[in-house]
Amino acid sequence: MSNPLLSIIIPTYNRPHLLPYALPTSFFTIVKRLFHKPRISRDTLLRQVNFDRLIQKHKSLLLQHPQTFAQFLYEHAVRSSELGQKSAALSTLLWAMQLAPREILRHVMRHYKNKLLKYATKAIAQP
Repeated sequence: MSNPLLSIIIPTYNRPHLLPYALPTSFFTIVKRLFHKPRISRDTLLRQVNFDRLIQKHKSLLLQHPQTFAQFLYEHAVRSSELGQKSAALSTLLWAMQLAPREILRHVMRHYKNKLLKYATKAIAQP
């Protein structure tokens, strides 16, 4: 038995320009929030498990694009570090550096360069 609500949502979901003719914008926002959830949890207990599952599922595809995969790994490492998962962040960062050493090293150096410049300007500004 088909759901009449889904027959309204599905055709307009990927075409928001048709939305005014089908459903109110607030309903579209609710549906979008229901279906577009983050793929990796922010919960520190589940984050690494979800990440490992995602990598295992798509590993062959990810390894075909090493620079993009390395960028993804770097972003995951930064987020893991922010969430307090230091060992997971370090291992992921090292994996990213194996795939694309120049690009990842450039990101890491830029991050610490910005921190160093911020501290230097604070030190100079203080009398």
